Amino acid sequence: MKKKLAAIAMATAMAASLAACSSKPAETTAAPTTTTDIDMGRVDESYVSLYGDVNCDGTIDILDAVLLQKYLNGSVQLNYTQLANADCQKDSELDNTDVTVIMQYLLRSFTSLPVA
Repeated sequence: MKKKLAAIAMATAMAASLAACSSKPAETTAAPTTTTDIDMGRVDESYVSLYGDVNCDGTIDILDAVLLQKYLNGSVQLNYTQLANADCQKDSELDNTDVTVIMQYLLRSFTSLPVA
């Protein structure tokens, strides 16, 4: 029961962290809006604030691995900063290996991110 409550608390904290994370300041001009297809499997290194910090709360923890797994499953969408932070192998590809790298970092198998 305690594990379920902890999981619910983590999910709530993750949702709050997502709202706090932004990749670029909003523009205030009233330009026409156009949409562009973005290859979300590729990331731009220039947006990185902290490798492994997928939810942009300033720390690398299990919530980051959970959020990245949810993105890979198609449950959530990530902004540019989150996508760049999630690329823990620095290979411009997001996959389950990046989730594993975050978890291994948390277990102290790696001392820093990204890993090559």
